[in-house]
Amino acid sequence: MATVSSTLAFGIGYSAANAGYQYGTTGFSNSSIIFGYYSALYPYNGFIRFGPIEIPNGATITSAYIRFSPAGSGTGDGTCNATIKLADSDTAPVSHASFDAKTWSATTVAWNNIPKAEWTAPYYDSPDITDLIAEKVEDAGWVEGDHILLGIFDNGSETNVARYAYNSSAGIQKNPMLVITFTANNKWYGQPKANTDMMAYHRFDPPNEANNSFDSGVNEMPWGQSTLFAMVFWYDNGIRFPECNVPRYAQITSAELMHFSTSVSYTWDVEHDIYLNDTNDAAAPTTQEGWEALVKTTASYHNTISTDISPWTWYTIASGFTAPIQEVIIRRGWTIGNDIMMMNLCTASSSAGQYLHFEGAFNNSIVDTDTYGYSPVLKIEFTPREADYRRTKIITTKWDANR
Repeated sequence: MATVSSTLAFGIGYSAANAGYQYGTTGFSNSSIIFGYYSALYPYNGFIRFGPIEIPNGATITSAYIRFSPAGSGTGDGTCNATIKLADSDTAPVSHASFDAKTWSATTVAWNNIPKAEWTAPYYDSPDITDLIAEKVEDAGWVEGDHILLGIFDNGSETNVARYAYNSSAGIQKNPMLVITFTANNKWYGQPKANTDMMAYHRFDPPNEANNSFDSGVNEMPWGQSTLFAMVFWYDNGIRFPECNVPRYAQITSAELMHFSTSVSYTWDVEHDIYLNDTNDAAAPTTQEGWEALVKTTASYHNTISTDISPWTWYTIASGFTAPIQEVIIRRGWTIGNDIMMMNLCTASSSAGQYLHFEGAFNNSIVDTDTYGYSPVLKIEFTPREADYRRTKIITTKWDANR
């Protein structure tokens, strides 16, 4: 058994109902997130519902924090204190009364002296909230894909001192994000961590190399076949996943690629072949020439998707593509922590005009090289016993030869 580490960032759904604040005896709003003592009358308490949280049951949380997009510097230069709590139920409150009716965890995280001068764009991080997230995710009833509701309560802030943060009412690019590092047995989950980790290549049919084009750092990841401008062209894409912690010689037993859809409802009929970049731990190409020079793995997986797509939802785009990953993992020179890059190539069997954009390197104003809350998630399950089998086979062969 191998215990490996993964780091993922999770946003909130586009609906502003997933974050907001309550105040006074009846006040409630989803216009933003506010916590502190906003006026001379009463404290403000914020809430955020994150998810779906794609962390497997049985994982151990080793690090967690919230990344906020400050909506200005807030009010007051005095002391702003807050307490972060976990709700037992993950449904978002819809009124002052439903917020009050929530049961909050006995476990809390103090967040004191939040400075006005530093509460500025592009982002500000909460203190570590590992204990809160562990209380939820490490519970026996946790189901991968569940949500987490957190409350940020005023805790003795000075009068007229509060901090504001954006939610979806300001656009998805300013949503707060929950960044979690966890360990799991024989499972590694990864996300791109830079704009250049996501790329798209447009191929024309019939072939017309002069019109082919390449984009690095795409905000929306295209899949399928387009017939725009009375021309047919296919969308290929590449997704680079850094710091893959699958051990060498591991036997890959499962592979799944998830994408987050922000498109309108759509019926999708796309076929594509999945390869991996054959070069071990290679940098992502940033030019068309670099993309065209890539060498694919010998192994590939033909993937077909025909489904109805709804907006603001995670979808499994592909599963079962273990062979190209296996080819890379067993190669000489593979080391835990290497980067891997998927190459998803559209095929002629895709239905004409059937294409869709999923979230890529969304130009989120609060992301950096650690957090992409809506970018693709790669899930790999494996057994590390292959190395043991390989060594056993070599020893047995030599012994038999010497008999």
